[in-house]
Amino acid sequence: MPAAFNMLSDDSDSSDDGLPMHHLVSDVPAMLLRAVKPLIVTRGFGRAFSSEGGTLTVTTTDYNKSLAVKKIDDFISHSWQTERLTKFLAVCMVYNMPAAAA
Repeated sequence: MPAAFNMLSDDSDSSDDGLPMHHLVSDVPAMLLRAVKPLIVTRGFGRAFSSEGGTLTVTTTDYNKSLAVKKIDDFISHSWQTERLTKFLAVCMVYNMPAAAA
């Protein structure tokens, strides 16, 4: 792995399903660490996952939806080849399933 990243696994730190959690530690300067809440990602049926011509254009409005954070709990990665609706439904399922099953 690049020097800026280090993957840690701590068996004493478990997720709700009892599986060990993994932590990615990074030397990214605090002023660059920004994130958005799942609500922002799913807004407009996953509009954040769309691109025109395969290119992502980030506007000032998009940037302003993110917040400066000290840590990122979840990282959502995706493929530009997958349909936007499919990605939207996957994110909704992951973040809403515990509440729906309760």
